[in-house]
Amino acid sequence: MRRQTMWVGAALVVAGVGALGAGGCQRQDEGTALPKEPVPVTIATGAAEQEAAKPSGAQASPGAQPGGERAGLAAEPVLTGSSEPHRRSTISANQSGTVRGVHVEEGQTVEAGQVIVTLDTTDFDLRLRQADAAVRAARVQVETAKIEADRARKLLASKAVPERQADLAVAQERAAGAALQQALVVRDMAKRSISEAEMRAPYDAVVVKRHISEGEAATAVPPTAFVTIEQRSPIDVRLEVPSVRLREVTVGTPVRVSFPAIGVSLDGTVTRMVPSVDPRSRAAVAIVELPNADGAIAPGLFAEARLRPVAAAKERDAKVEGGGPKAVEVTP
Repeated sequence: MRRQTMWVGAALVVAGVGALGAGGCQRQDEGTALPKEPVPVTIATGAAEQEAAKPSGAQASPGAQPGGERAGLAAEPVLTGSSEPHRRSTISANQSGTVRGVHVEEGQTVEAGQVIVTLDTTDFDLRLRQADAAVRAARVQVETAKIEADRARKLLASKAVPERQADLAVAQERAAGAALQQALVVRDMAKRSISEAEMRAPYDAVVVKRHISEGEAATAVPPTAFVTIEQRSPIDVRLEVPSVRLREVTVGTPVRVSFPAIGVSLDGTVTRMVPSVDPRSRAAVAIVELPNADGAIAPGLFAEARLRPVAAAKERDAKVEGGGPKAVEVTP
């Protein structure tokens, strides 16, 4: 039994040595297959690396720009904002009274000088009559004081009255003249109250809100609002300009403004710049005035503005020229 075990162990040792020898020979044979000359290696950077990583059958999409940075430069600068009325006013009472008539409705177009609201003028007419009477009385006082002053001067010349009495008569004449001037001012104010009982549109506009109706009382303090109007031609487009674009956007910069909601695009220029940057959004404001005679562009519409597309393309090409990714061949 012991002899059989020894023969089996010896057989296993011989088999193991043979396997090791065969493995060593095989590794030596594989080592001899290495090339004797160095092989060039190509290292790709930027877009070249991406192209090399694509399958052989894949093709680049038409118009695609290599590299994310160059694709960003290819896009034209776009600003966003919204349309606003060129002017917006709330017509309010500048004197107290009762509303006799409101002559406009919401959505109605009004012209400059058109009567919008009228107040009852009964009290104003009475005040004017009172002021006329005061003027007449003041004129009588002036005439009387003048007669007394002239008489006092004659008596003073003949030494018939003391100088003090004559001076008093002259002073009364001057006081009567001042009272007349005051009465005339009061009468002018009464006339103005009557004329201002008709509230008129200060410019061509659209009525967007009616705040009062006939028969209601209006007060000057606080002022009662009658109607709100908006001037929509021209119409303003208020654009947000990021601080990084402030060098590109100035007064006179040509833009093309689009309103996606209504499918309208118009060319214009930056009319005004607000010289302040919002510390929260880091953006300034540019205002573009656009013609809007037909009123198609309503306030509050979202707007997109593209800045100087031709100049932007030239600037893009100048930045990209000579700066593209390159392939470098390296020999180890």
